[in-house]
Amino acid sequence: MNSKEIRRKNLRALVDKADSGAAFAKQADIAPSLLSQILGQNPTRNIGDRLARKIEDRLTLPAGWLDSIHGAIVAEPADSPIRTGKSDGNNRYQALLTLGKLIEDFTPAELAELEAQVELIRRRKGGGF
Repeated sequence: MNSKEIRRKNLRALVDKADSGAAFAKQADIAPSLLSQILGQNPTRNIGDRLARKIEDRLTLPAGWLDSIHGAIVAEPADSPIRTGKSDGNNRYQALLTLGKLIEDFTPAELAELEAQVELIRRRKGGGF
């Protein structure tokens, strides 16, 4: 798999996790038409370095994230506590169990990436959860 394919696959996984392509485009601060040109049935554009870094920046992903091969990214149902931010103790517990099962299969590099993401969240929230 070449870098263009890796970026496209990672972008597709991110878009699939969003509520819609339009919602993702808004969050990533890119035009929906550009997203369609990149991910449509017959892509007419690739993700260049500048665009890749812009998307990573807007989504608070580490620089180079789109360039790396990742494990399976599991899309949560739209009404899941993870997506909605609404949870009672049981839903949160179930979400953590699911997350734990996914993490068990992570490579050391994926675990390091997860730790970096957790650290970014900690900094955004002022050091605590």
